[in-house]
Amino acid sequence: MKLPFPDDFFPEMTVSTQLSDDFHRTASRLLNQTLDDEMPVTRFHPSQQPDQWKLIGDRNGLQLYRERGFIKGNAVKVNVLGQMTGTLEGVLLALYAPTTEAFKTQRSIMHNIYLDAAVLHVIEKDPYNEDDTSFSYRFEGLKWLACAPTGKLMQKRDLCWHEQLGRTQDANGDQVGYLIMQSVRVDECPSFEKQGLTRSTAAVCYIFRPLPNNRVGVYMKGQHTVGGKSRSWSADTIMAELWLGVASALECAKAKRLSKLVSGKGMFITSTQYVIVILLPLIVCGANDRCVLKE
Repeated sequence: MKLPFPDDFFPEMTVSTQLSDDFHRTASRLLNQTLDDEMPVTRFHPSQQPDQWKLIGDRNGLQLYRERGFIKGNAVKVNVLGQMTGTLEGVLLALYAPTTEAFKTQRSIMHNIYLDAAVLHVIEKDPYNEDDTSFSYRFEGLKWLACAPTGKLMQKRDLCWHEQLGRTQDANGDQVGYLIMQSVRVDECPSFEKQGLTRSTAAVCYIFRPLPNNRVGVYMKGQHTVGGKSRSWSADTIMAELWLGVASALECAKAKRLSKLVSGKGMFITSTQYVIVILLPLIVCGANDRCVLKE
């Protein structure tokens, strides 16, 4: 079977309470470690040690670094730092994708090398609608993503991971957002070698901190095993596409709000670069990721 897979390709799955608890415990540990490292007093910036860290990507105010001298096939440490335009709520709204349909749309905007995606299982999602004032952006579940980097020597990659999204408080009581992605092995999502996919593994945690002047601070730390026989330059390309995708959060948030505004009024289409709206009323989107329908 060729990619992309049909929407009903992956079977329904169940996750035992014990396995769910294991996922949650590992995610909580990664979150706490990242919060400790993200604090301004203790934060380490890779640019301070250029002999140990290499800048491999820069997008919309975010920079991605990876450690130098890693052994091919082994996990490599990665860090994302910077600021991007928007609000904490806008970033979390963009990253909230509890269904396969929403997830595919989100990833097609976030990644130029997007190929296919699926929500394999939902452990927990926010009980409130996204328009409700009680909506908290909380999600926990299993997801899968396939990417197809351009170039004859570039292999297609996929990831299967446990994801947690939500808000929490740091040691000072300040509210921050977080996104945790940690690879998992489940029978319902085996390797897809016949489709030419090489399985990557990763464990990363993003912290999103609201800042003045409509800005959001971003800090991510983690490890990524690209997999296969990638050379360092091709591995860098794959890592940059995967971990700098959050830099497109503003576009994702606008796309979500646009789709709600035009519901029943016209047509909404997304692609990797553009959002096209076909309707009579005028829609205006501001720099604060808010969209207004002008009748």
